[in-house]
Amino acid sequence: MRSGNRFRVLPLVRLAFLSRDFPKSIGNGESMGGFGSGRWGWHSKKTTVEECRQLDVSRLYHEGVLAWGRRWVGAWQWTEARTGEKVSNIGLEADTTDRSHPFLRVFYTFTAGRNKGQSADYKIRLQTTALYFGGCRWWLTCPLVASGQPCGRRVGKLYLPAGALYFGCRHCYDLTYRSAQEHDPPGVGPDPAADD
Repeated sequence: MRSGNRFRVLPLVRLAFLSRDFPKSIGNGESMGGFGSGRWGWHSKKTTVEECRQLDVSRLYHEGVLAWGRRWVGAWQWTEARTGEKVSNIGLEADTTDRSHPFLRVFYTFTAGRNKGQSADYKIRLQTTALYFGGCRWWLTCPLVASGQPCGRRVGKLYLPAGALYFGCRHCYDLTYRSAQEHDPPGVGPDPAADD
């Protein structure tokens, strides 16, 4: 499930079987390898997790939002790192008073973009795992449903990509990391001179 409706149908392509002697032109006289050739004309990069709003269970824990037997209500806000300007915020309610059903309720209204004016209010199930030396680690459960099947993945972060209505895991939104889309800088990677 990708954020928004970014799927599209690719045009049908006429396949030509090429001989072992790769010709420099197609049978109709057109040259190959010119401007716009290759897949990059239609290929777009995946959305990265760095481009999304994030709910980080570790940060919620360290800010004192998550603790057993507690009910916390407040707001969470995102700011622009360079300017400190408030970018967006959401309301949160964490309820861990019932050990069998702890949850994080999120509620927000979109004030810009294609979802402007739409509101969301839903619960995200919380899970814990025991730590070897005592205590517990908190987890979020992905609340998204794709093709009638709930995701239910236990994750440390949930993401809200641009155009999406609900927070979900990176698997459901098919997100990647920025570092996975970057090439190695010069000097990193195999040394061609090492083969000598």
